[in-house]
Amino acid sequence: MRPLLLSIFAAVTSAVVAGAWAGAVPATPTFNAQVDRILRRQCDECHHAGDVGPGDYTDYAVARDAASLIVDEIEAGRMPPWRPTRGVGKFVGERGITPRELDTLRRWRDAGAPEGPPSARLKPVTYPDGWTLGAPDAVLDYGEAYTVSAGGDDIYRCFPVKNPFGRDVWLSAIDVRPGDRRVVHHVVMYVDSAGESAAKDTADPGPGYTCFGGPATSQPMVLGGWAPGNRARRFPRGTAMRLGKDDTVVMQCHYHNHDSAADVADRTTIALYLSPDATPQQIFLLPVLNDTFTIPAGDAAYPVETVFDPASLGGGLIQIQGHVLAVLPHMHLLGRTISVDLLLPDATEQRLVEIRDWDFNWQGTYTMQHAVPVPVGTKIRLHSVYDNSTDNPRNPNEPPIPVSWGERTVDEMCLAFLAVTLGPARADAPPVVRSVTTDGSGRLVVTAKNLGRGGRIEIDGTPVAQPVTAGTNRLRTAEAWIAGSSAVLVTVRVRRADGRLSPPFPFAP
Repeated sequence: MRPLLLSIFAAVTSAVVAGAWAGAVPATPTFNAQVDRILRRQCDECHHAGDVGPGDYTDYAVARDAASLIVDEIEAGRMPPWRPTRGVGKFVGERGITPRELDTLRRWRDAGAPEGPPSARLKPVTYPDGWTLGAPDAVLDYGEAYTVSAGGDDIYRCFPVKNPFGRDVWLSAIDVRPGDRRVVHHVVMYVDSAGESAAKDTADPGPGYTCFGGPATSQPMVLGGWAPGNRARRFPRGTAMRLGKDDTVVMQCHYHNHDSAADVADRTTIALYLSPDATPQQIFLLPVLNDTFTIPAGDAAYPVETVFDPASLGGGLIQIQGHVLAVLPHMHLLGRTISVDLLLPDATEQRLVEIRDWDFNWQGTYTMQHAVPVPVGTKIRLHSVYDNSTDNPRNPNEPPIPVSWGERTVDEMCLAFLAVTLGPARADAPPVVRSVTTDGSGRLVVTAKNLGRGGRIEIDGTPVAQPVTAGTNRLRTAEAWIAGSSAVLVTVRVRRADGRLSPPFPFAP
């Protein structure tokens, strides 16, 4: 897979977002007046008919029967799922329940989950044929199911489908619906412009053709992908993916049917949505990866890192610049933390995403609220940490064995895709620390410029627990901060809420 890819502060321990909404919670909330609005914003995307979430919460009777379960899952921090570290990067569709919303759900449950007057409910959201983004302009369907044998090895199968529009088109969104989520590990969509995939399909008996490591075509381009937990979103206005008139979309499905005692038939389909823009900026998917590592058996915190220089794509002869629209990090079962940073030419950094509690079952494509500039000379760093010890409940090997990069579920990956557009780009000024002090209660106080409101303090590269905004351009720790007795000098930085990191500031405790 390597040649193919080269060619083309704490974890979320609670789903509650800090800061309550203003206003009193009704003594007896109802589904139609209050609860449906909360579920619509945070839950219905997955919990509707035909999607991954158990239960259709757009149906009052279903939501009523699940009232206690909903509250329990939120209180346990399992729902709504959101893996990125809060306050590091600003993303579209960030999930989280506010204290006021949780209080509303508790009161509704305790009151017996009343429905309320129908007139109080907003117009219900509909999901045509189950598609989250609404009725698609076309659906890619190979037309035949593929049977995944029980208990077999990992299978990579490619299913080519011609461009259904018969003309050059721009796509504003792509959604993937796995036919059977029990056996679909992930899906990658490639563009075959030479028509090679159809010949391979004809030569291989059965639906599709074997394609371990890639679609086995000469010039594949990645169109998109899906992994467990991934939710489709429309691309930002003015940007789109291109699909040529004669292009074939190759759906590469990675199957593993290790847990089922029976054969499983899968028929994965893909929804395509046309862009309303006549001449949008083209989106490219840029892979960043390290595929040369081996995680030692028993190592509970093994780091893997790579730094990618986009200039290498042009042999150093092309000045590559543009904007990052979204990032999709990817690891397997041993993954614990992952982060992606832009190393900017002014020697500062901007973190695109940080996940400190990786969960293979909840992977996502994280779309920035604002496109992040990538000036000429920027490099991209991908850093991951893996737990290959017996203390990792997801470890597929007992006892642990050395694990390297590979395509199987029991192998590992260190990979991120960046959705980018090309064009002139200039980074904003980074935050700059102006002073570091401790107050009368022993709390660390940092004053900076270009910080704004929010962000966090980092000391010698480690986030300080529970940073609190003390005002615009000012942060402090929530509790007394005591430096180690041997510390003579520490390095203090602040990370802005958009992920931008300040230059180092030396501080003597």
